[in-house]
Amino acid sequence: MRRIARTAADLEAAARELAELELSGPLEIIARPHRQTRSAAQNALLHVWCAVIADETGCAPDAAKEAVCAEILGHEVIDGPRGPITRRRSTSGLGVGAFGELLDRMQAWASLELGIVLPRPDQPGYAEMMERFR
Repeated sequence: MRRIARTAADLEAAARELAELELSGPLEIIARPHRQTRSAAQNALLHVWCAVIADETGCAPDAAKEAVCAEILGHEVIDGPRGPITRRRSTSGLGVGAFGELLDRMQAWASLELGIVLPRPDQPGYAEMMERFR
């Protein structure tokens, strides 16, 4: 069960659901402040922009996303079973603000480094881009 409680009524409904669960072993319950992650519109724009970059450069859309994320978000080192592993940072944990910054930097990077224009919804060329790549 996962839910976001915005009102006292939401909390009461969650408590009722918990009370109705059959306990067959230990149960972990976590309550923490809700943090809005990236929006669906932001995520969709990222993937369309990756398709544009892929089309312009001749690579696959997944490769374009890997390149963008590695270039902008960088890498991190994690502990693997046989020692440290380096991987690119993921977009999955970014909140709305951080994801917006990623899109800002991606737009500038594509323009400056690749010579590719990535229009936003309020910019010329956006409708055409969405029609072609969505």
